Amino acid sequence: LEARAVRNKRTRAIIRVRKSVALFSLGRNDDAVSAARAGLADLPEGDPTLREDRLRAYLNLGSAAQAAIDYASAAESYTRAEAIAAN
Repeated sequence: LEARAVRNKRTRAIIRVRKSVALFSLGRNDDAVSAARAGLADLPEGDPTLREDRLRAYLNLGSAAQAAIDYASAAESYTRAEAIAAN
């Protein structure tokens, strides 16, 4: 899917974020973090339909950072997730 969505930045971002969730579930944290960051970079901030995707990506980034004992990054990711969840 990712290769087919080369021209549509939004679709490619959604695919990457959702791919990161699957990779994180498989225990492939490094790949999940890369996919989540790449997806979040292009994911439209103002689109309310993508709120849950953005929330899940930040929660996974926080969990991966926490597992890597990078508590500052984990706190930042959890703070962003909390802001999304509060809306």
